[in-house]
Amino acid sequence: MAAHSTKLVNRYTKLSDLMNTCVTLTQSTGPTVRKVQASGSLGTFQKGQSKMDVCTEADLRIQKTLSHNLKALFPRARVICEEDDQIHETIAPSLQPDQVLKLNKRQGLFTPEILSISAKLRREKYARYLNDLLEVNPGAFSQASDLQRGIETLSSGFQNEVKEEDLTFWVDPLDGSSGLAEGHTEHLTSIIGVAVQERPLLGVVHKPFAGQGTAKTFVGLPESGLFTISTSSREGASGSTIASYETPFSSRQEDPRVCASHNANQKLMDRIIYSL
Repeated sequence: MAAHSTKLVNRYTKLSDLMNTCVTLTQSTGPTVRKVQASGSLGTFQKGQSKMDVCTEADLRIQKTLSHNLKALFPRARVICEEDDQIHETIAPSLQPDQVLKLNKRQGLFTPEILSISAKLRREKYARYLNDLLEVNPGAFSQASDLQRGIETLSSGFQNEVKEEDLTFWVDPLDGSSGLAEGHTEHLTSIIGVAVQERPLLGVVHKPFAGQGTAKTFVGLPESGLFTISTSSREGASGSTIASYETPFSSRQEDPRVCASHNANQKLMDRIIYSL
C-alpha cells in the first residue's frame, strides 16, 4: 500500500479575534494580583543578579493563564514568556479557553468592521509611517516584510486575517513586579506583543490599577492606530471586567511623554529624559 503524505492546511485567524483574546487575557491581571495580595504573601523571590529583578506569585499565576490560553487557542503559533523557567505545573490558570471565547463574544470590543473603518481614517498617517521607515534606513526597510505588508494594505485594503503559523506572542505577565513587592500597584502592567514573521503586528498593554476604581487597556497597531479601553476594576460575577469602548483617536493635543520604570535609579532616568 502506498504511503500518503498529509499536508497541513494553513490555519488563519481574524485579527479582531486575536485582539479580543489578548485584551480578555490581560484583563485577568487585576483579579489575580488582588487574590495573591489577599493570601498574605506575594511569594517574592530574586530571579536575577539585580535586587530589582524579582518575581512574585502573581507573575507566575498570570503567565500561566496567558501562556495556557494562547497555546490552546493558537496551537500553531509560538509563545515566548518572560518567566518560562519559573513556571510550575501545580499552578492552575485562572481562565480556560472556553471562558475566554465566551468573554470575547460577550464584550465584542473589536470587529473586522471597526478595524477597517479605523484603517481608512488613518490611511494618510499610515502612509507617512511607511515613508518614515524608508527615510530612517532605505536599504534596511525597503525589503522589510512590515513595509511590504503596509504597501499592500494601502493598495488592496486592510487585511483582517493572519496565518497562525506566522504568529509569535511575546508575553510579559506583570511588568513592575519590584514595585508590587514594595506595595505599589499603580505601576503594574500586563503586556502582550504580537509579531507576524518576526515583524511587529500589534501590542496590548493593560494597566489593572489605573486609579479611581478603573483599569485601562491600550491596543495599538500601525494600520488602525491606538485604541483605549476603559474598564471597571471591580470584578463581575464571572471574574471579568465590564468594558466600554472609546474612540481610538483623541482630539486633544497633549505634550509628548516618556514612560519609565519606578525604580531606585530615578535620578539617572530624569537626566536621560531631560537630555532628550
